[in-house]
Amino acid sequence: MSARRGLSSAAGGEPGNDSKTKIDWREAMDSGNWDAAWASFESESLALSLDVPQLEDVLDWDPDDEEKQIRRRKELEYQDQQAKSRVRTVNEQGIAHGVGKRKTAVSRVWLREGNGHVMVNKKPFDIYFPDMLRRNDVLTPLVVADALGKFDVAAIVQGGGVMAQAQATRHGIAKALQNWEPELRGVLKDHGLLSRDARIVERKKPGRFKARKGFPWVKR
Repeated sequence: MSARRGLSSAAGGEPGNDSKTKIDWREAMDSGNWDAAWASFESESLALSLDVPQLEDVLDWDPDDEEKQIRRRKELEYQDQQAKSRVRTVNEQGIAHGVGKRKTAVSRVWLREGNGHVMVNKKPFDIYFPDMLRRNDVLTPLVVADALGKFDVAAIVQGGGVMAQAQATRHGIAKALQNWEPELRGVLKDHGLLSRDARIVERKKPGRFKARKGFPWVKR
């Protein structure tokens, strides 16, 4: 009886081991057992399908778009860090300071709570800037921040012309408002009031009548 058991186990193996033995579908194809090969392949593909993305996702994948999203996410994280690092900057007298620039004009602005008076170079701003457009430039940050009539502003402007001085004062008031209340940065930035306009007159070039214009051509 023991010899028969040994022969049976050697010939066919112990019962139940066939279900546990894993068949390689490549070896099954080599031996011509296509049904077993396909069954083994299906079992492996189902196990791998959890980690493999769908075909539609692979076809729709755009590496440039993914890179843009990564850069955008990093930029938003950097902006959040910068926003958290910004604090209210006001001196002991409750005055916020800002420096604005435009072309060759530089405006130093001091801002504090008050009744809405604006003084530029020892004069009321409506006298210093008789043009209505220039007055609008000066008041734009206060209007955008809904702070018109709530602050007194004093500015010292040097250099440049009338338009450059007005826009430099506008830039300085916007930066002073940001120092007064950092939460105003979003609305001021959306209107482009915190960006320094770097456009200036292009310098004259040697051999040119102006920056780019040439001299009139004369035959003789």
